[in-house]
Amino acid sequence: MAPNPAAIALLAALDGNLRLLKKMSKKMDLRVTKDPKGLNALHFAANKGSLEICKFLVEDVGVDVNSVSSVGATPMFYAALKGNLQVARYLLDHGSDPAKPSERGLTPLHNAAEHGA
Repeated sequence: MAPNPAAIALLAALDGNLRLLKKMSKKMDLRVTKDPKGLNALHFAANKGSLEICKFLVEDVGVDVNSVSSVGATPMFYAALKGNLQVARYLLDHGSDPAKPSERGLTPLHNAAEHGA
């Protein structure tokens, strides 16, 4: 069975493998590539705190900083949840909405306050 290209791209984002992610971006549209939970590469990179990956996805690929998962969570939601301040600041500087609620009504601001970010 051949590896799933979308899964490879998303794992590259999670692992901070910029070289592989750039290669995969030539084979697929990372702006719309998501896992079954609706998470895209920017969600994974923000969660992990990979600023370099976030910059590539936003500036070179054009991934929407306010893209939502199947539960309404944005990349900023995950950056704030994990206390990834550099990534959160970058996303804010590029138009991310810190008050955008998930389906449960939680916002990145809630996460930042709860986790001391």
